[in-house]
Amino acid sequence: YHNGRWAACPQDRDRDPADMERFKPYLQEVVRPYRQDGRVLWWEISNEPNMKSPYSVSLRKLGYAWVKELEPAQPVISCCG
Repeated sequence: YHNGRWAACPQDRDRDPADMERFKPYLQEVVRPYRQDGRVLWWEISNEPNMKSPYSVSLRKLGYAWVKELEPAQPVISCCG
């Protein structure tokens, strides 16, 4: 939901720990076509995750692993460790 403020996407209410795999195809479909493109300098998996939320931490770690599976030429980063 959005009321003129910053909102996480996906929001915590949409991050079911038992169903995190549903985000994998989306993330890999975004990265795959550009993983060897020299115009892309890096892939940032998560920007300002809520480190107090177990959902954010899990999704950040999984997202990092899913992009690394594609073996991109660019570095893969994920802020907050």
